[in-house]
Amino acid sequence: MQYAVVNVSNRLSIGPLLDFNDLSPLESLVSQNGTFQSLTNTSTVLGPVTPSAWGAGTGGHYVAVLAGSVFSQVGRLRIEFNSQGIYIPVWEDYMVMTQEAYDSYLSYGAGGTDETQFLMEVSRS
Repeated sequence: MQYAVVNVSNRLSIGPLLDFNDLSPLESLVSQNGTFQSLTNTSTVLGPVTPSAWGAGTGGHYVAVLAGSVFSQVGRLRIEFNSQGIYIPVWEDYMVMTQEAYDSYLSYGAGGTDETQFLMEVSRS
């Protein structure tokens, strides 16, 4: 799971994108060729999202930048990327939190506190 700040654009690594037929890494997609779907923890599809930037990495990984509006609600979020028949679906799960909670998370991590303890503290507040 990744962590994101509410209403802030995020750069994410997608992949590896694997060929639908032989599972080999796809390294030649030059533009976003599929649909991002934002899903809340109720599995409601919020709609397709187009990256503001897109670039090929290595080994079938790609980099996309998503606008802050994608991360507009505090809570769980799944970004799904797929293109039927071209490559198998990939997704990334996020915990979207306020700037204050994110800063607290970073300070807890630096102090050696584990993630479970941090999340328990956040849920109490």
